Amino acid sequence: MCPVSDLLSLIEKPYTLQILHRLYNTSPLRFTELQKILGVSPKVLTSRLQELGGRGIVIRRSHDEIPPRVDYELSPKGIDLVLRIPTDLGASRVTLPARPGKMFDELQAWTEKYAFVELNGQK
Repeated sequence: MCPVSDLLSLIEKPYTLQILHRLYNTSPLRFTELQKILGVSPKVLTSRLQELGGRGIVIRRSHDEIPPRVDYELSPKGIDLVLRIPTDLGASRVTLPARPGKMFDELQAWTEKYAFVELNGQK
């Protein structure tokens, strides 16, 4: 499979773009804040955040406090990805690129820059 297809498979999952959008515009955010904003189940949000974190796109920070506090923000790699996706960052929706193929060129460049390859479920 091509790295761009792998990347598209990741970002097309439910709530992935919305998570990226929210963390781009407001960071850091706690799990419960993200859950309320997006109206997503804890199971789905946990799954997406773990996957994005495992790929180095989202950073999870635990704070040694009582009660424990964990927040999430985009990594530099995640910010770079968001800026390559043709989105209206104010409205959280994908827009059509001005030049056909530009989005794929940008995503290809991102996959090459970060060696984004997935083989049989491996990073």
